Amino acid sequence: MATILASITKSPYVLERERELTENEQTVYMLQPLDGLQYLDVSAGGFLNYRLALELGLQGWSNLKDENKQDVTFVNGKSPDIKSEDLLELACEIIDRTKLRESQKKT
Repeated sequence: MATILASITKSPYVLERERELTENEQTVYMLQPLDGLQYLDVSAGGFLNYRLALELGLQGWSNLKDENKQDVTFVNGKSPDIKSEDLLELACEIIDRTKLRESQKKT
């Protein structure tokens, strides 16, 4: 029998390399798991589209600064200009949260 998944909610995430910084120094990203159709798009063709996962799952941030220490404004669907390994970590976390949400429907 099919069941409805719990509602999708965004929640905060701090990059692993920033977790030992003080809260005032950390950038906090708001991530949201993908819904079923979004996940199908992200995983189409047997390969994960990390860029699309970021565009769909990254819902905001706080305390992200540019080179002049000015706040960077969140633009929906646009990834921040940060290190590629940080972008990959965020995309993987979005996908992991999506998979966790999917597995919770079975319990």
